[in-house]
Amino acid sequence: MMRWLIAFVVVAGLATRSAEACVQLQETNKLVGWSADGTLALQARVAPDGSISHAELLPTRYEGSKYVITVRAGAPHVQEIAVGACGQYISEDQHGTMTEQQLLAVPAVVAMKLVTPPADDGGASTLAARFVPRKRYAEHQLEVRDAANKVIATLPVPVWCLGSCLRDEEWKKWGATITRVATAGTRTLYVVRMARVCNGGNGEEMWIERVIAVPGDEQRPPRSRCKGSGGLAVCSSYNVCSTAKAIARERASLAASSL
Repeated sequence: MMRWLIAFVVVAGLATRSAEACVQLQETNKLVGWSADGTLALQARVAPDGSISHAELLPTRYEGSKYVITVRAGAPHVQEIAVGACGQYISEDQHGTMTEQQLLAVPAVVAMKLVTPPADDGGASTLAARFVPRKRYAEHQLEVRDAANKVIATLPVPVWCLGSCLRDEEWKKWGATITRVATAGTRTLYVVRMARVCNGGNGEEMWIERVIAVPGDEQRPPRSRCKGSGGLAVCSSYNVCSTAKAIARERASLAASSL
C-alpha cells in the first residue's frame, strides 16, 4: 500500500511539472480589438504595469494563419503560423517587453484597421454557451443559446490554447460565457470567455478569451489539428498534451542522472 502511495505521489508531482512545462507563453489576458473586416482579433499579455510580453493575431474562423508578436533583438517580431499548426514561440534572442503604442505601430496591426470592443455587450447577457459534444475526445464546438433556450449558433473554435497546452483531462469542468456580440464587415462576432481550458490561462478559472465568427464556407477544423503548445508535454494524436509520455521522459531523465 505504501509503495502504491509513493508511486502515486511521484506521478502526480511529475504530472504537475509536465503541465507547467508545457507553457511556452502565458495565455493572453486582454482583448485589444479586431480588424475592421472581422477576420482577425488582436489580443495581448499585459502586465500590471502596462507592459506587453507578447501579442497574438488570431483568425475568427478556421482559415489563414495565426500570428505571434514578441520582442526579439529589442524590436517587435511577427511570427506567422498556419491556423492548424503548432509553433515554437520562444527564441534565444527573445527578451524585453513592448508598449501598447509599439504594438499598435506593428505593420500587421496597422493593416487591420483596428476596431476596439464596444462598451455595449450587444445582447450577450441574454445568451448562454456550452461545449458540445459532451465527451473528452472530439472536435468540440460552442453551442450558443438564446433566452428561450433555442440554439442560435454553433461555433467551431479556430484557435484553442496557443502558448500552453489543452486541459483536456478536465473537459467536464470547461465553461464558456458570451461577453459581447458585435458585427464587423459581414461577420457576426461572439467574444467568448472560456474557463479551465488551457494550462496557461488567467486567474483562478484559468480563462482565455476568443473572438469567434459565425462559420461561413471555410473548411471545418479537423480533429487532428494542433490545439496548444507542446513544450515538455507531447502532443498526442488528438493534439492534446500527453502527460503520460512526458512523465515517461522525466522518469528516463531522472534514472539517467542517478547513474
